Amino acid sequence: MIQSSVSSIEPNAFCGCTALKSFTIPVGVTSISEGLYSECTSLESVVIPTGVTRIEDIAFCGCKSLVSVAIPASIASIGDKSFLG
Repeated sequence: MIQSSVSSIEPNAFCGCTALKSFTIPVGVTSISEGLYSECTSLESVVIPTGVTRIEDIAFCGCKSLVSVAIPASIASIGDKSFLG
């Protein structure tokens, strides 16, 4: 679990974490970084808090098991290929 005081997560931070099954993004985060969860092939669900305004390019690319993403109304843009594959 990431502490609630975190306001940003570096690009590709969880890229290739094949054992990651679910993730709740901390409330203070405002953008889902480029490639943050790319190739997390076991990732099934992600909870995105209100306050996140952007999902960057290839954020969830290659997440073959992803079946649930709660996208809040605060999202203003979703980058290229964010959910490819």
